[in-house]
Amino acid sequence: MTRQRRIFLDVGGFVGHSVLAGLDPIFGFDRVYSFEPVRRLADQISSIKDRRLTVVAACLSRGFGSVTLYHPGTLAGSLFADAPEFGGSAPPEVVEQLDVSAFLKAFTRPGDQIWIKLNCEGSETEIVEGLLDGGHGPELRGLLVDFDALKIPSRRHLVAPVLERLKASGIPFMTPEECQYGMITNYGGVRNWLLLAGARLPGLEPSARSVAYNLAMTRRRDINGYHKMRVLKAFPFLAFLARSRRRDRAVANDG
Repeated sequence: MTRQRRIFLDVGGFVGHSVLAGLDPIFGFDRVYSFEPVRRLADQISSIKDRRLTVVAACLSRGFGSVTLYHPGTLAGSLFADAPEFGGSAPPEVVEQLDVSAFLKAFTRPGDQIWIKLNCEGSETEIVEGLLDGGHGPELRGLLVDFDALKIPSRRHLVAPVLERLKASGIPFMTPEECQYGMITNYGGVRNWLLLAGARLPGLEPSARSVAYNLAMTRRRDINGYHKMRVLKAFPFLAFLARSRRRDRAVANDG
């Protein structure tokens, strides 16, 4: 009998913070696929050494072929020319596109459990439609969908009908407002979504391994704001002590 696998798709990999969240042992994913069309960013994600990780240097949407990516390498990299800039600017570049339904049919199998994060600056409407039209649903345990299309004039009219189809499908999904806000970093937001979406493994061993993993993650200044927030929520008196020390230092400096 083929073993049921747990799979995480990170669509819009950027610098790999979502991948790091997905590799947390608490989730026990057997495969983690990260889609990032900008080669230098894909190479950066590939520096995360884990045998479960596959980085795909292409964007995920509907259909195959070469497409133009606007604002590549920024926080607003999009396939749509009227997408607003954010986090800098860059000249357009040609990247490869893969079809979401075809990818799932080729790289997953019946019985797999799949969680998908979509943060892809307007392409999320195409991907959701591709999932629904392709008959994907029973294998999808959770979607995190950032409807960036709402800020793109040529795409915003598509959000409402796609959202209605998604609600009617019964596929469990969340938006960033429901699970990422207040988590300080993208690592924290994606990790919180996976926890809320039921991806956590039961048992003491995954929890113990997760503690060790997250202790190691605290050494990364780009994501450890999440861990500091968790500590302060668990031990609020530490925030008081930190404020007292800052006041003491300020008084000493004034003196």
